[in-house]
Amino acid sequence: MTDAEAAAALLSVTDAAAVSVQSASKAELADDVRAQTEDAAPDYGVALGAPYDDLDFWCNAAGKRLLGTAEDVARLNEELHANQPSLTALAELPHAVSRRQLRHWMDEAAPERGEWYAPTEPLSDEAYQAVQENCAAEKLPLRNPLRYGICVRRADLRCLPTAEAWLDAPDDIHYDILQATAVDPAEPLAVWSESADGKFLFVSMRYYRGWLARDAVALTTRETWLAYVQPEDFLVVTRNLYEAPEEAGGQLYQLGSRIPLVQQGGAHLARLPQRAADGSLAEVLLALPYSESASLAVEDAGGMEAAALHRGSLPYTANNLRRAAFACLGDVYGWGGQDESVDCSSFVADIYRTVGIELPRNADEQEEAFLRASAHVGDARNAAHGVRGKAAAFGVRRRGMEDAAPGIFFTPLDDIAPEERTEALLAAPPASLLFRPGHVMLTLGSVDGKTYVIHSLSGCWEKTQEGLKRCRIRRVLVSDAYFLTSTEGRNLDDCTGVGSVR
Repeated sequence: MTDAEAAAALLSVTDAAAVSVQSASKAELADDVRAQTEDAAPDYGVALGAPYDDLDFWCNAAGKRLLGTAEDVARLNEELHANQPSLTALAELPHAVSRRQLRHWMDEAAPERGEWYAPTEPLSDEAYQAVQENCAAEKLPLRNPLRYGICVRRADLRCLPTAEAWLDAPDDIHYDILQATAVDPAEPLAVWSESADGKFLFVSMRYYRGWLARDAVALTTRETWLAYVQPEDFLVVTRNLYEAPEEAGGQLYQLGSRIPLVQQGGAHLARLPQRAADGSLAEVLLALPYSESASLAVEDAGGMEAAALHRGSLPYTANNLRRAAFACLGDVYGWGGQDESVDCSSFVADIYRTVGIELPRNADEQEEAFLRASAHVGDARNAAHGVRGKAAAFGVRRRGMEDAAPGIFFTPLDDIAPEERTEALLAAPPASLLFRPGHVMLTLGSVDGKTYVIHSLSGCWEKTQEGLKRCRIRRVLVSDAYFLTSTEGRNLDDCTGVGSVR
C-alpha cells in the first residue's frame, strides 16, 4: 500500500460504521463503531470515522455555556502577551529601531545553515551567501523608522528574502525550511527595511517576524493602520477558507482572519485592502453577508449551514471552538501555511482566534505561553504535587467555579506515570491543548475513559516486519490521544503538558 492509499484508507469510513447518533448513547456508539471497524483499520490507524468525526457527536448543552466575556478575553490576551515575547503588540512598537536591534531580529528569523536542497540539487555555499547578502543587513542605517503596511493578498512570510524553496530532501516540496507562516489579507504589518533586490520587506506581524513579498504589502498612514491593528468593528472568518468577491480580487482569507468594518449610512461595509500602483493602500468597500448568531451555525431556508463571516469574535464557548476546528476537518496539512492550509499550531491558533484569544504561532511558544502565564498568576492548583492535585485543578473549575473569571491553566505531564497522564488528560476540559515536542492537539472530550483530539497531523508510524515505518498523512483529522509514535509507545506518553483557558 502506498502512502497515499494508506492516508485514504485512514480517512475512509465504512458503511457498517454509520450508526445513528439519535438511537444510542455516545458510549454505546463508540463501542459499536470500534468493534465494526477494528478489522478494517490499518495497524497504525490514526484517523477515526463515525461517530468521532461528527461534530454533533461532540457538541453538547454544556458546551454552549459562555466561558468568558469580551473583557475576560482581553485580560487573557494581556496575560499571554506578557508571558510570550513572540506575541507583538503592534500599536506599542517604537517609531524606530536601531541597526543593532534590526540585525538581531533578522538573525532570529533566519534558520541555521543546514544540508539543504534547492530544490533538487544541494544548496551551494555561494547561493546561500547570496541570499544572506540580499538581507542588506550591512547597509542598514543607524536608525530604522517604522512604516505602516497592510497585507493585500495571502502571501508567504519567509525566513530569508527569497521565494526559492530550501528542502531537507530533494523535491520534498511540502516542507520548505524557509516557510515561516502564511499572512492573510488585512493583516497589519510593521515594515522595517527592504531586501537588496527590492523584492522583499522585513516586517513584524502580530506573532512573527520575517520577509514578505513587497507586492503583497500596501503602505498607509498610522491612523489607517491602527484601524486594522485595533478595529472597533470587524468580521471574523469562520470557515476554513473564505474567498472575497471578484471586486476585491478574490482575496483568500483563512479561519480566524479579521476584516475591518466601516459604517456608511446604515450599512456596515468590509474594508478589503488593495495595493495601488504607487504601493500605497487603497480599499474596496463592500457589503458582505455575515452572521451575528451566537454560534457558527445559522438558519437559512435550506436548514442549518455554517456562516462564512461573523460580526465580531464568536462567543467564547467550547462548542464554538469545536465548530471552528471541524471547519478544517479533512484539509491538507500545510507546513507553515503552505498549500493554502494549516499546520498543527496555526490550526489551534486560528481556532482560538475566532473567539478573540490570540495564541503564539508555533507549538513550543504556545506551550511556553501557557506554562509562564499559569506560573505567573501563582495558581495553587498547578502548584499541587502529584496528578491528583493537577486533575483537581480542572475538576474544581467545572464543579464550583462556573461564574469565576477565566484563567490560564497548565498541567505538566513529562514527569508523571502513564496512568497518571490519562487521569490528568481526562480531567482537562474540552478544547484544551495537548502538547508534545513539535506538535499540538485540541481535545474534543472523552468517551469510556479515552480522550479524543482533533489536529493537523503531518504523519504517523506504522509497525511493519522491518520495523517502524514513517507514514505521511498530512490531514486535519480526529484521533484518540494514544496513537503510535516513533518510540513505539503511545502519543500521550510523549506529551509534555495540557494547556487550558478556563
